[in-house]
Amino acid sequence: MAPARTPNTPRGTIRGASSHNLATFTIRASPLPRPIVDFILENLVTLKKIQYDRKAGDPQASRDLEDGVDVHGDIVRKPSVGPDRFWAALQVKCKEVGGEWEDITDSIWAFGPQKAGGCLLVDARKSSASKSSVPKRSRHD
Repeated sequence: MAPARTPNTPRGTIRGASSHNLATFTIRASPLPRPIVDFILENLVTLKKIQYDRKAGDPQASRDLEDGVDVHGDIVRKPSVGPDRFWAALQVKCKEVGGEWEDITDSIWAFGPQKAGGCLLVDARKSSASKSSVPKRSRHD
């Protein structure tokens, strides 16, 4: 395996800066553990319903939520949890995986691709007053 490109950091980490170093940033790409990916993909319809409830009234969103069919017409498995239990169940799944994933649910900013998928955008800053694109009020109900 090739050595990390950014010395003294975990694999998949890059550091950068804007011109004149006005802002610096660190980005790390890491594959999600299989149990977390499986849970998210199994509950895509639930995740879309949570986002639809947040938008409430977007006519395109209502067309995308036909029973068990996603936006592109691909068949989706029946969700294992409803919108009211999604965040709690995701947190349990992350605790099962452990390690750096154990407390990740409060730092999730977005799911992707297309706002619902097996990729996560996570804010890993130490002190963060982050706002998720998914409403927090339904996270731990």
